[in-house]
Amino acid sequence: EHFAPGIEDRECKQFKRWTTYFCENGKDGAMLRRTADLLSLVSRGIPDELRGELWQCLSGARNRECNVFSKASHIDVKATDYEVILRYHQRYPEQFVWEEIIERDLHRSMPEHPFYASENGLEGQAALRRVLLAFSFKNPVIGYCQSLNIVTSVFLLYMSEEDTLRMLDHLTELYLPGYYNP
Repeated sequence: EHFAPGIEDRECKQFKRWTTYFCENGKDGAMLRRTADLLSLVSRGIPDELRGELWQCLSGARNRECNVFSKASHIDVKATDYEVILRYHQRYPEQFVWEEIIERDLHRSMPEHPFYASENGLEGQAALRRVLLAFSFKNPVIGYCQSLNIVTSVFLLYMSEEDTLRMLDHLTELYLPGYYNP
């Protein structure tokens, strides 16, 4: 239930404007034309249903290769599958040096949101744990820093775990290099 009157009608109109834009300008990250209309649409807000996809598309993360082991110099495996790093965690948990600190911060990540709330949000917390562990392993120089959990928890509301890892990696490398330091 929304608190603001007319919000559903506004969201519906907004979604239709985005759909029209996609029909005229493409939707795929590589094909999406950047126009003044796009800037206007973004400034008016991105509908929830499109948010994850558009964040990835507009940031460039969608076109990025997701090789989870590309920077992990401490492992000699080439893989593009997010699941591989999770299987590696099950087999060699001692390699994941940030796990205890990540675990400590999980309950602080959007504790009031139903996806993460302690009673109902076990799956949300588990997804957050997996992505943060994968990121900390993949990026040994950064590892894990406070506030990565908050950024990651927002991404997970709108995209898959693998897309979240890609987006987080892209954000820390391209948009915030050097910001996250242990």
